[in-house]
Amino acid sequence: MSILWFGWELFINLLEEGMFCYLLTKTLGYKKDKALRLYLGFFLLIIFTTILNVAVQQTNIVIFSLLVADIVFSTACFESNYSSRFFWGCSASVIRILSNTVVFSMVSFFTNYDLNTLTVPSTISIE
Repeated sequence: MSILWFGWELFINLLEEGMFCYLLTKTLGYKKDKALRLYLGFFLLIIFTTILNVAVQQTNIVIFSLLVADIVFSTACFESNYSSRFFWGCSASVIRILSNTVVFSMVSFFTNYDLNTLTVPSTISIE
């Protein structure tokens, strides 16, 4: 695994978790005096996502772990009722699953790459 692949993974995770955090702040709201908890949770979520994507090869384990992490993040860092925090915490995983399905389907349709080569750390996944 090259440093380029790790940097790309970190950049994508920053964007992905940033959009998720923005969605949660707009839908659930947060108290201004607890912004430090929000930023710390956001930072930890980026680090956790990057470690999972780099270290774990089983996609199901990664998806389930990120689902749990998103629910914990939305429950701990935002102000709303529990059902809303749970629903919006699950939304990121649903969006991830759908977007990965669309991207992998398009790539496998238009190229000769095998889906297994796209999910492991290599330069093919950056192209």
